[in-house]
Amino acid sequence: MQTLLGAKSLTSLNLKYVRVKDDNNNDPKAPIGLPYLKTMSLKIVDLYYPQLISGSPSLEHLSVSFCFAKWYRSPKIPRSSSLKSLEVRDFDSKVVQVSGAKSLESFTLVSESSMQIESIQLDGCKNLKHLSIRAPNLPDFTLHLHGCEHLVKATLHIPELDVESSSNVEWEHFSSLTKYLGKFEPCKNISLYVDDAKALIFPKKLRRTCPPPLPTLNTLTVSISSPRGAKDCDLRHSLFWLAPSAEFLSMKYSDISSKYKYRKKIL
Repeated sequence: MQTLLGAKSLTSLNLKYVRVKDDNNNDPKAPIGLPYLKTMSLKIVDLYYPQLISGSPSLEHLSVSFCFAKWYRSPKIPRSSSLKSLEVRDFDSKVVQVSGAKSLESFTLVSESSMQIESIQLDGCKNLKHLSIRAPNLPDFTLHLHGCEHLVKATLHIPELDVESSSNVEWEHFSSLTKYLGKFEPCKNISLYVDDAKALIFPKKLRRTCPPPLPTLNTLTVSISSPRGAKDCDLRHSLFWLAPSAEFLSMKYSDISSKYKYRKKIL
């Protein structure tokens, strides 16, 4: 391992199923110098990753998937001034924290584990432009976007609504979805991905009693994997409520693309 990490000319590093023991002959906190490394992928590994990242001053792209032990005890991504894109998958921790990554442009989080994420913290990532989150079960989490003034686009994958669900389950789904979407209110451009349009058709009663979660959104794109159906009109009215100030609305079905451009819509 030390031989590999001492390869000064290394530009790309992909580690899978790797474990580095903490013993006298292999100091996990020993200095690492990979001055030309630009791309790093860590998948199912057990090692002291902060030294690995901080010892790579040219690192631009980092992907982390299901890292063990020390990763969980210290979930904060080390400060990196060169990092441009970060992807975190199957993160078994309740907190995801990135701070001071001033060059970070894209952050992707994919969570399919049983552990529910409670907080996503992006601090001082002043150049962040794209936030992508895929979580089958809508988590009740807190989103902190401090110093991310350039964030303009978020991509969210919305879980489908069980067609056999009761009215109480349906109401819980849309109530939770309303709160979830409201966390991304600072974004100017949002893309939603959903299997069936029904999962985004908010009940009229909820629309009458709850404020829209995205009142200042400028652009909304909805991609639906099912064909266009009879619920198209209901979906449009629901989206008009969802983002009442949006100037651009795009609805894309698997069999056709429908685009609407509007300044103001009254339900």
